[in-house]
Amino acid sequence: TVMSDAALPAPAVPSAPETPAPAAPQPGPSAPAGDPLIRVGLYTTEKFEEISFDGPYEIRDAGGGLLGNFPAGTRLQFRYDAAAALYRATNGIADVSSALPIRFASSNAEGIFTLWSHEDRPSWNPSINYNRYRGVLEMRKNDRNAYVWLINELPMERYLKGMKETSNASPIEFQKALVTAARSYAYWHLTHPGKHWHFTVDATYDQVYKGYVAETQIPKLTAAADATRGQVVTYQGEAVVTPYFTWSDGRTRAWTEVWGGGAKPWLVSVPATYDAAAGRSLFGHGVGMSAWDAIGRANAGEMYDAILRYYYQGTELKKVY
Repeated sequence: TVMSDAALPAPAVPSAPETPAPAAPQPGPSAPAGDPLIRVGLYTTEKFEEISFDGPYEIRDAGGGLLGNFPAGTRLQFRYDAAAALYRATNGIADVSSALPIRFASSNAEGIFTLWSHEDRPSWNPSINYNRYRGVLEMRKNDRNAYVWLINELPMERYLKGMKETSNASPIEFQKALVTAARSYAYWHLTHPGKHWHFTVDATYDQVYKGYVAETQIPKLTAAADATRGQVVTYQGEAVVTPYFTWSDGRTRAWTEVWGGGAKPWLVSVPATYDAAAGRSLFGHGVGMSAWDAIGRANAGEMYDAILRYYYQGTELKKVY
């Protein structure tokens, strides 16, 4: 639980083990070029949601069919009607429906939308609501169960700038290390689909993503993302998964210690000197980069690339777009 947003980084949510999920279709190419699009599962819903955009926007079905155009600020209510197996949207005047999932998109690629029905307020400042996002919003029912997901589709770098894994107070070299690890984690899932259904990462359990509001709160993370744009962690030339966590009890854990399976040579146990000096107990899964220990290294003058090579042994950085 984050009680304040001052000098302390928000605790990194432990990533779930990378166990294979049942085969499922996943949008996106296996080796994206340019700034790839990433699909983020925001949350599931059973109610009417309400959306508006800062600029003109449209609704299309998942097949590309145009369902309607709306001016800036128009609020639409939308939901999945399970009884009729239809997606419905209305502004009280115009009504649209589709048997295919529906997508809301601004005419401006940098457009911002607000989910008026969504409440995500931190306990330390309830005046903040993390309910604004960039990119496209899609409503899609899971084919395998009754869950209806809201999925935010946007460029990778915009996704990274909307993360809430730290505060603006942490040192810039740590911010660079964190955003590069986060990019590497997301890129690995983008190129190795299967953990989730029809989206790449979850906004809570993979990496904490809060969207545009978080982007305005952490300008240093935006600068770190721009400075490291397109860089991912690689082992023997291949992009690899890069878990991270909040802090350790003096050492990180090897992949096999926590999740078993085959060893991942870049994810071995290493001493966490700054965690040990602080007398901390393990918080998180313990695999990969310890955020607090990495902050100590950054404060001591280490550069982000050296920090990453320490926690992900034998790796190198590679610019993939």
